Amino acid sequence: MSACGAAIRDPAEVGKAAAAARELWLRARREIRVPTARDLPKAFKALDLALTHAVYLQAIGEYLARGGKSRGSYLVPDPAGQPPHALLGGRWAFSLAGPSDFVSGNVLEVRLDGKGRLHKSWVPVRPCPPRRAGLRPSGTIS
Repeated sequence: MSACGAAIRDPAEVGKAAAAARELWLRARREIRVPTARDLPKAFKALDLALTHAVYLQAIGEYLARGGKSRGSYLVPDPAGQPPHALLGGRWAFSLAGPSDFVSGNVLEVRLDGKGRLHKSWVPVRPCPPRRAGLRPSGTIS
């Protein structure tokens, strides 16, 4: 997860990591055993973490496949982009996601069905509701 889903998200590596994470989760589902009932919470936590690992990497891969680029919290290498500093060279080149990009106007929804299959669908971003007259944003001091 740290190698592909943290600060640097290399599209060439995410797919392999997502497949390995899914296999890890499936293997854990088949093979996990606990010696006593007291160990059940740890087993469920391990299964949840393995599933989360697999789902996040699948979502990152889907985002990148749809043209997703760098945002404020991570960098997606892009040879056609610009390095953050000339001394860093092309290895660190990136491009930012733009407001008209598909991934900026849509949200990826994921769900797991009863057979362990991940379903992904993109839905348009809902606009913010208009501000009603006489209402102040919460948290303001008058």
